[in-house]
Amino acid sequence: MIYLLLGLYLFVLMVKYDINKQTRRKNFHLYLAYILMVCLMVFRYRVGGDTLNYMTHFEQLPSEQYALDLYSNQRWQPIPSIVFYLCKIWADDFTYVQAIFAVFVNTVIFSFFKKYTRFYFTAIFLYALAFYMRLNCEIMRESLAVSFFLIAYPYMMKEKYIKYYLFSFLAFMCHSSAVFIFILPLFLSQKHNKRFIYLLILFIAVAFYTISNSSFMGGITNYVGLYVEYQSSVFGKLFTILFSIILPSYFLYAYRKRVSFFIRFAMFVYIGCSIVSLFFYIAFRFNNYLMPFYLLLMADYLNDYRVNNFSRRPLKYSVAMIVFLFSFMMPYFSDVSKAVGHPARWYCCWYPYYSIFDKQEDFDRETFITFQNTNK
Repeated sequence: MIYLLLGLYLFVLMVKYDINKQTRRKNFHLYLAYILMVCLMVFRYRVGGDTLNYMTHFEQLPSEQYALDLYSNQRWQPIPSIVFYLCKIWADDFTYVQAIFAVFVNTVIFSFFKKYTRFYFTAIFLYALAFYMRLNCEIMRESLAVSFFLIAYPYMMKEKYIKYYLFSFLAFMCHSSAVFIFILPLFLSQKHNKRFIYLLILFIAVAFYTISNSSFMGGITNYVGLYVEYQSSVFGKLFTILFSIILPSYFLYAYRKRVSFFIRFAMFVYIGCSIVSLFFYIAFRFNNYLMPFYLLLMADYLNDYRVNNFSRRPLKYSVAMIVFLFSFMMPYFSDVSKAVGHPARWYCCWYPYYSIFDKQEDFDRETFITFQNTNK
């Protein structure tokens, strides 16, 4: 019920402010939507598949101050390790971890939408349905890296590479998958001055020196190995071709005369990663960094199309939004009966919602995550 109420509220805001162009209390509702979405993540209790694994790790951490070790867990980069240890030492309560992650990540996301699209309530609505739960519950460490990348990206577009690589390095210190953003400027232009080349070499050298002289190098190797061994099914490849290559290509082409280079470049990378993922599945993981740009594209495309064509083709507008949301929400309904032992869907990771004020454990969720961990 809480998800439905939040979704309806965000839908009303989209209709009121982006479609009907009202302005009264617009900023108030923007901040209220932000607070509601942050609080939903801060106060959740054992909601989210990977969140349960993070909670288990947190419970196993020593609470003594001298035990702070940035590289104590081979799977973890320094910044998440610092957050976990400080929260463990200070309060020994995972809620504080959730609070730090949720506030930082959603502050960056909301600021990003507010700055780069006039139709930010549409972007927020699409974000809530297509990416919100995954970003905040399933890829918590990577969500920090995604946030640092969103801060870094405008500096790359302005060719301010020192700032870009500083934030990129912070992203890498949150999650090893961020290593791919080090080479993105190479695709921006074929002409780079010597200063850029030197910076690129320097930051790559520092990054690899850091990982090669720390214990989490083994974790990175294992992480890559898991994806190398994974092979998607024929249905999975077809799904990728239809919804991660053809569909975004269509929206990008249909909006080509109006889309900014700021979004277009990121979407070319998104489509490129999707194509590479057909052969090397790990590339699909990089699309987490580019998903906010896809949301910007859709927010602008839907509202611009509505203004210019809705009176003639309202069905096409509705279908465009439904197909986009379907491409990201369909996996929520994947069958996980084999893991749980009775009919169940993947959304059991998030539904039902329990808070720290009403601590309960959901049998399907706990069983599903236990099954996944034992079959890795």
